[in-house]
Amino acid sequence: MSQNLYFWALVAREPLQTEITRLKEVALQRFQSGRALRSPAHITLIPPIRLAVSDLDRIQEEFCRQAERTPPFCLELDGVRGFPKRVVYIHVPPSKPLMDLAAQMEMIRTRHFPNHKQVHHTFNPHVTLAFRDLSPDLYSEALAYFQELGLSYTWEADHLCRLILAEDGWHVDHICPLGQEPDQIRP
Repeated sequence: MSQNLYFWALVAREPLQTEITRLKEVALQRFQSGRALRSPAHITLIPPIRLAVSDLDRIQEEFCRQAERTPPFCLELDGVRGFPKRVVYIHVPPSKPLMDLAAQMEMIRTRHFPNHKQVHHTFNPHVTLAFRDLSPDLYSEALAYFQELGLSYTWEADHLCRLILAEDGWHVDHICPLGQEPDQIRP
């Protein structure tokens, strides 16, 4: 049975998507960390999970129903932090709507796949700039560089995305608008 790797996230729209991609390109050029460029700027709600199409259909329907019940909300992105010594990210202060959506999504995932171990023990919302290919020797320098930029953005979360792993990286392959009837969009 064929399986693909998927994850679910809030994905930034333009022009924020382009701005964060530019920052990821800086991470590649200055700090030799380009792995974050393999996915669009996003906040992961359900980490990567390998699923067969039959399993995907049943969980996707429930995720879209949850999106329909969740009104769009504003996200703040404020400052840069890191997971020592490999990841540099833009911090997303937890908000009630974000934390509620993440909790509902995790409950759905757990109900459908109770034996699938959750990769993250706690939900720490963030947007990655430099990923695990960042050398530990360059971590402190990269963190200081991005912190000096004083990054601060707002973002209207208005859709939930499913991403699929392809040879060239992660791609959005399904979108559920928040607060309205689900609409399947295949970019």
